[in-house]
Amino acid sequence: MIKRIHIAFLSIGLVFFSAISSGFAVFYFMFYTLLAVLLASFVWTRLNLFGLSITASRRSGLSQVGDHVETKLLIKNENILPKVLLEVRDMDDLPGDSTGSLLNIKPLQTVTWSGKALLRKRGIYKLGPPKAYTSDLFDLFHFTKTFVGVNEITVHPATVHIPNFQLSHSIGLHPGTSRRSTQQITPSVSTIRDYVYGDALRRIHWPSTLRQSKLMVKEFDSDARGHTWIVLDMDHTVQSGEEIDNTEEKTVEVAASVANHLLNADVPVGVLAHGNKEYAVPPKRTSSAHTDIMSMLAIVKADGNKPLHQVLRQNHSLLGMSSALVIITPSTETSWLEVVRTSLSEVSRIALVFVDPHSFGLDGVLDMNRIFLSSSQAPTYVVRKGGNLGDELDYRNTSSVDMNPIIEGSSSS
Repeated sequence: MIKRIHIAFLSIGLVFFSAISSGFAVFYFMFYTLLAVLLASFVWTRLNLFGLSITASRRSGLSQVGDHVETKLLIKNENILPKVLLEVRDMDDLPGDSTGSLLNIKPLQTVTWSGKALLRKRGIYKLGPPKAYTSDLFDLFHFTKTFVGVNEITVHPATVHIPNFQLSHSIGLHPGTSRRSTQQITPSVSTIRDYVYGDALRRIHWPSTLRQSKLMVKEFDSDARGHTWIVLDMDHTVQSGEEIDNTEEKTVEVAASVANHLLNADVPVGVLAHGNKEYAVPPKRTSSAHTDIMSMLAIVKADGNKPLHQVLRQNHSLLGMSSALVIITPSTETSWLEVVRTSLSEVSRIALVFVDPHSFGLDGVLDMNRIFLSSSQAPTYVVRKGGNLGDELDYRNTSSVDMNPIIEGSSSS
């Protein structure tokens, strides 16, 4: 694409060539006029940023999708010349519309500009640095001045209140109690043993230590049968949608909402996803469990190439220890359900959440008949673009799916 500055130089060159070829005074006059305009535009654009300083004040830390982040810029013109049509921007790293304004500042004037941006997508973003942009009246020259001041913000996924989400027992499975020792402290103490170098002091059982005159520590059960694992399908080949509104973001929103719901019920929750690498937060009963899960969900990306059935099969020993499993996927393939029935048969409660990719732009219609038949005893929730997550994750609605588009899709095949 040819820029205006290139056209300007070409025009000046043609006028100069015409002047020296013909000797006409009018061409010389045009040449000097165009050259003077070009030089004046350059000098004016440079001076429009000279003597300018910007100081930013922002709130950083943890936020959530749907919140607003605010910025306050203190802009000083320390020059005797005014600043005309000065564009000031901040927080350009955030998805969505940039935050900025067009200002005219008088000589030696200080102005304050405030703006806010909607946090539309989870992730870790840089706030700043503030930048000033300027151009001349003919849009020939463009200059940018970057100022110091960068903050970082972590945007957690949005969570929706889902009071009626629940897991149901599957037929033929075994809700027993696992008796596995673990290095983590759980509510279940299985035995007392001799102290070993490296054991934490808080594991010492003082009554036994006093009785036996040597250090004794508590051994804990894994208590895994009270845990719930949430598995997200982060295979990039099954994702659909736009930059912000897509199956990946909806999958993470569902996982965050389910985790928040279970944690509020004092259920230990673990989260597993496989993007470009494996992300896992183990179940635990600590005050940091919620923050750890949300921080993981803030950074996981659907850029993996491992199908869901491989993720489940490779982690079956870990997931099989839990008493409940929630699987969230936008995949229309159901081969992974065979892994659930075979390798994860010890899990007593399983819930499936399908994020309908067709509602996000994928061609075709979701065949719910096949999904319901394949998932058999597991409660199956369907989430769509623009839907009310509180209603879609209501167990009372799991069987009330609109079958009209399914019948149309089946009849056309």
